[in-house]
Amino acid sequence: MTGTGGHVDAGDTAILPMPGYLGMLQTIIPDQIDRLSNLPANFSYFNQFSEYCLWTYNDVAVTLGYAVLWTFLRYVLTVIVYKPVYSRMKLDPKEEEKIPECSFKALWYFCSVIYTYHVLFNKDYTIFQDPPSIFEDWVYGLEIPSDIKFLYLYQLGFYLHSVYATVFMDDIRSDFYLMLFHHFLTIALIGFSFIIRYHKIGILVIFCHDITDVFLESAKWFVYTKVRNGKTYMLNEHLGNIMFGGFTITWVLCRLYWYPLKVLYCAGAFCLRRMPFVSTFNFMLWALQLINIYWFCFILQLLIKLALGQASEVTDTREIKDREEREKKKKLMSQSNNSIKSDGMSNGVESNSRQPPVPNKKDD
Repeated sequence: MTGTGGHVDAGDTAILPMPGYLGMLQTIIPDQIDRLSNLPANFSYFNQFSEYCLWTYNDVAVTLGYAVLWTFLRYVLTVIVYKPVYSRMKLDPKEEEKIPECSFKALWYFCSVIYTYHVLFNKDYTIFQDPPSIFEDWVYGLEIPSDIKFLYLYQLGFYLHSVYATVFMDDIRSDFYLMLFHHFLTIALIGFSFIIRYHKIGILVIFCHDITDVFLESAKWFVYTKVRNGKTYMLNEHLGNIMFGGFTITWVLCRLYWYPLKVLYCAGAFCLRRMPFVSTFNFMLWALQLINIYWFCFILQLLIKLALGQASEVTDTREIKDREEREKKKKLMSQSNNSIKSDGMSNGVESNSRQPPVPNKKDD
């Protein structure tokens, strides 16, 4: 049986049933409306924030340190490892430019998911099995276990790094501004749940999102290295397709199934009355879900193109628009150059034909 504080007795690891989508909405919407309509007349957002938010300068310093560490580590790996190795592989120049990004992210997310899995499943928590029990022991000033605190601080540092990397290091894509918004929202969610002590549900949010990125960045890596040293390696294409399949499956399972029916349901229906900022926290969680649904449209777009034969391989559809525009520019430049050459040749012929005949000296 489930113990207090989201802990489980030995041998009890049963996964409790989740509601359907409709049942979830029918439960959380009335609850949130009731919470908002019953706010005290003297409610002050600033005063509540000052009262309940717990953080230390040490936490801030460690987070900033992780942000610098991830940026420095990526730079060092790119200069010392990635660029020398990939330059010897003679990749397409555009792919060679992008591959250090996905190499670093694939490595980072893989290591992070292993640790998150260890915390979520190899400890005595029942966060995944029984989400409604997450808030049973919530009190003001709840102590954060060291393993969860470590996870939180390095994650927060990574997304601070990601803001910098998106602007100054990563390949610019069509969803550039949405990506920045996503990073700021993630920083707000991680930081907010840390200082309000909603850290248990935060672990579940992190797990549901990071695991998909492992497959995404791995699929990109295999696609980028498909053509190297002037040869095409079909094994890379097959492995890229497998990784893209894993990415699609985990996206649907983790972000469109587990996340709404475990995280959103729990945060909307099982928060205690004494807990602060419940509506604010739910608003941010739902904003993240809207981004997940929007990005899933890109996945569907690629799947449809592959099914209809309009795309021959797995590609990042956020880059297709930019790639198509570059190809159009190349064609226009090529047509323009050909036109100039043909015009120059025709003008040269016309000018020669209009020159007066050279007088014959013998006729003089």
